[in-house]
Amino acid sequence: MRFSRLLCGASLLVACAHAVVYDLIKDGGAVPGDDSSAAAWKNGAAFNATLAKMRAGDELVVPAGNVFHVMGGIMRRDLDSATIHIDGTVVLSKDMKNWPRDGGGHVLEFFHFTNMSNFTVTAARPAGAYMWV
Repeated sequence: MRFSRLLCGASLLVACAHAVVYDLIKDGGAVPGDDSSAAAWKNGAAFNATLAKMRAGDELVVPAGNVFHVMGGIMRRDLDSATIHIDGTVVLSKDMKNWPRDGGGHVLEFFHFTNMSNFTVTAARPAGAYMWV
């Protein structure tokens, strides 16, 4: 019993030592600079696919110098000690007619995170970068 606790503790340290930094373009397949609906869907899928791969200690980087048009419905649950760094620009699609919806027809949030702990989202934002319409 004592050995298994020690082994488990050692495996947690190894897991933390091998944290992964995911790049939304290189690792997720996101398409910057394209404001088409197809690109917005692809970029939303890139967020979801990358978030699904993340484990404790991992980071997702939205690269600086890029504009990503994105559909909502980006979700993750049950993740501990992870970070999203939004260094680029994320523009939400204004196409509400085609925005993702739940089974009841209600529009999904852009980000929806549940049962997350020690979870951080950072953003490098130039003055006036947020615009609500």
